[in-house]
Amino acid sequence: TLTNTANNTVTLNASQTLTIAGTFNANAGTIVINGTVTTTGTGVLTGALANLSYTSGSIYNHAGDAGVIPTANWNSNSLINITGTTTTAPTGLNQTFGTLNINCGLLTGARTATLTGNVTIQGNLTISGTSVANTMTLNPAGFNFIDNGTTTINAFGIWNDNASAG
Repeated sequence: TLTNTANNTVTLNASQTLTIAGTFNANAGTIVINGTVTTTGTGVLTGALANLSYTSGSIYNHAGDAGVIPTANWNSNSLINITGTTTTAPTGLNQTFGTLNINCGLLTGARTATLTGNVTIQGNLTISGTSVANTMTLNPAGFNFIDNGTTTINAFGIWNDNASAG
């Protein structure tokens, strides 16, 4: 576990990659991501809007199953890749993102990411599954969902706004 208890400024440079297999608590000080952060397995990055920022060109890879997408200030040119879902979709999608790419090549069945609040995508949204039996569904569940860029639903990706209120 790594925690910024001294409220320092921590910056990950553009050419740097940080892989988290444990826990990184980014709830204090200023954490600026210019490079790439990847959470794997049961790795967890916790954040807060006031503390964690992803700048233009930065990348967050959510390569583990389940878990939570960290709460952060996402620049409109930042990229979030959700690739690790096998049995449980991640939570934490109720925030404003840059570009969101959901492409989970190791799905073990039909999976749904159900929103718990409003979402804004400042860039593009892409949803992909792997087969008829292994689909990935994004369900706004009646919350507002705004995509200011291009929405692409690839093979076996599903957009389900069955509440017709989002």
